[in-house]
Amino acid sequence: MARVSASELEVLLRTFNSEHPGVVLGHGFLRAAAIVDGLRDRTTNEELGRFFEAFGDVRAVVADEGYRGERLGLVVFPDAGNCSAATNQTSDNYDSIVKVDSIGINREFLIKAVRLPKRMQDVIRFSNVRNLMGVLFAVNPEVADDLQFNFLERSVLLIGVSSETTPRDLTTRCFGGRDVEAAVMIRDPETSERVGMVVFAEAGDATVVKNRQPMPRLYRTCILANSVNHVHQAVLEGSEDRERRKETSATMRSLIPPQYLQSGDSTDFHLRCLLLKSSSLVDLSQGLHHLCCVAEEKLQVSGRLCAAVVSEALDAAILVYDDSQSTDKAYRSASRLPAGSLRLYDSSLFPMPAGKVVTRVSDQVPERGMLPELFTKPEYLGRVVSLRGIDANKWDARELVYYLTGCKLEALYIHRAERKVFAVFGSQSDVHLARLHKPRAWGKLCGWRLRFEDLDEACFQPTVPAPAPPEQKPYPGVPKEAIKLAKRLTRLSISHCSSGDTKGIAEGLIRLAAVSKPDVLLRKDFADTVVLLMGIDAGTIKPDLRSELVNAFGEVDLLRLHNEQGVALAVFKSQTAAAKLHQQPAETLRRFGVDRCEPIPGELDVAALVSGTSEMVRSFGETYGRVVSYVDSRSASAGTSSGD
Repeated sequence: MARVSASELEVLLRTFNSEHPGVVLGHGFLRAAAIVDGLRDRTTNEELGRFFEAFGDVRAVVADEGYRGERLGLVVFPDAGNCSAATNQTSDNYDSIVKVDSIGINREFLIKAVRLPKRMQDVIRFSNVRNLMGVLFAVNPEVADDLQFNFLERSVLLIGVSSETTPRDLTTRCFGGRDVEAAVMIRDPETSERVGMVVFAEAGDATVVKNRQPMPRLYRTCILANSVNHVHQAVLEGSEDRERRKETSATMRSLIPPQYLQSGDSTDFHLRCLLLKSSSLVDLSQGLHHLCCVAEEKLQVSGRLCAAVVSEALDAAILVYDDSQSTDKAYRSASRLPAGSLRLYDSSLFPMPAGKVVTRVSDQVPERGMLPELFTKPEYLGRVVSLRGIDANKWDARELVYYLTGCKLEALYIHRAERKVFAVFGSQSDVHLARLHKPRAWGKLCGWRLRFEDLDEACFQPTVPAPAPPEQKPYPGVPKEAIKLAKRLTRLSISHCSSGDTKGIAEGLIRLAAVSKPDVLLRKDFADTVVLLMGIDAGTIKPDLRSELVNAFGEVDLLRLHNEQGVALAVFKSQTAAAKLHQQPAETLRRFGVDRCEPIPGELDVAALVSGTSEMVRSFGETYGRVVSYVDSRSASAGTSSGD
């Protein structure tokens, strides 16, 4: 029988409970119920019941075809004996039948499935919408960064997304070939249930998906994103959350090997992680064995572990499981622990896009990509070993950690597809101790063939950055002296403006920017990303102002400061960063040494200003070239005359 997922069981139980209220939570249900897998097309509830009428008065329901493309049914027999007899028979009407009490679910699972609060079925909380927006900014900023919020018209929110569904599934296979621009999902912190967001290329597709019948094994409810109260505020706050989470996200990613994010569907990788910090329950100084014990005993997680890491320097620990259902269970268990006893971060808020390989070392040394850069620094030479003689597909990291007790172990990584296992020890002495110590358990683990193989020194060479592409100059062939002259004249024109001439000042700043970065001014979102800063304190320098703006609001693409007038033109990378600055009250702006901020006057023709500046710079270049040629020719002539 194919593995029946937790979400499929929940759908079956909820469907059955709606048809036969009270039965699921009644006495003896677990022993008298069976799941029928692989039902033939168009099998009805009545037909399913007739398949088993020889075993007494049965009640049956069929769930719609879902994620695996298989139809499931749930049958409840009069008693456990009839249920056992039915599971021993075969039929052409279905593939297999199995008793519910044989697949490891308990009464707590039944209660969760049938007593899901109605508010969770029909509505989505503001905090979840805000978190979805924060994740969208992290994964697809080009989609979310829309000051007019147009992307919301093309978006739907999904409630009750199954734990087997990944963001890639939502992007490629769930909506009948409709073009999807972005898909993200998070975990509800109160229920551990998942909610998702899908941004379509066309607004009409969002409406079609919302109006069609939900797919219970994929998601329970679908609503239009722009129908949620205060959704625009959620977008802005989500952008701020993304900025605040950058440090934690960087810490989490620094402990993950790049190879984990390069192979297969890694869009849900972060959902398979537990990120913890020191707390009353977790003492990082006690190492991996203690960490795994906490996960198993306190969080009741029993799934297969592919990585375990403890970093006292970063005050962080990570456990990575083969499936996300294990981490969902951990978060449910954590909610029942005493408040403050466990510092467990919600990993669903820290997505890890695969990104690009930035070094060339891993091309020559494959092991380099199987370890985080943190553990390939020169000081880890002799402390990182490859464990040979272990079946990487069979064993999990938790069991290996238990076998390696007695020496300090910082990290253990299993790469199942590559059949590689790496251990990071606290010191070279710990490696030596592990080599000498061979417990009997290793005989069971690998038949006494376990070997500790040192990695090549090339793994620990300093990172070689990929060569940066040559910088494209806006005015190739124009002498730098001519460009300097254009900047000087433009600055003089700004100085001649009166302090109240906002249009003239803005025009001058745009011309000044066009001398060096005309492409930024011609972006289609320029008007939504530019801010005019007025009343800047005397003595302000550009690096300090840029740093303040970046730290408070977001990345700055271009900044031009005119000290004499006390004005500046700032162009941000994102529309939301500019919007956040525009929303700041006067007292906040004063902390940055700025009196006020304004949009550029709407009547300015930016394209015409850029074009005019370009003509001026090229004209100066040609004039400068003629002057230089004239001077050179006169010098040559003078030299010839003096020689004569």
